[in-house]
Amino acid sequence: MTYPSERLPRWVLKYQEKDARGELSRNQKRTLCYYLQRFIATPKWANHREMAYIYKRACDARRPFAGAIHSDPSHPANLTVDHIVPLKHPHVCGLHCEDNLEIIHHLENQKKANHYWPDAWHEQCEIDLQQPGE
Repeated sequence: MTYPSERLPRWVLKYQEKDARGELSRNQKRTLCYYLQRFIATPKWANHREMAYIYKRACDARRPFAGAIHSDPSHPANLTVDHIVPLKHPHVCGLHCEDNLEIIHHLENQKKANHYWPDAWHEQCEIDLQQPGE
């Protein structure tokens, strides 16, 4: 996919140039794709200040425990920002906006991946298939 270069941030253009020259590692390409997807999924009306506040809250909660992983799911060292409705999925495309962000445990986020979201289509199909009176 190509997008008008005037819409893309400068750092994306820089990495796209590096990619064209074959200078990016596989991990850097994956990171670039993620941030591009996030950029594309951000509507013009998104509240960037509120989104930054959500990311800052997660970062501030983790900061005192930098590098630590705890088995307790509620421990602040394990918190991450998640998109409730995935940005990339064959059946749905969530938006990168304040209403689609939540702070959750990183293991929950990994388990969920992009396979689950509230009111997922397969849940709705199960509801629709039930007969009246069941």
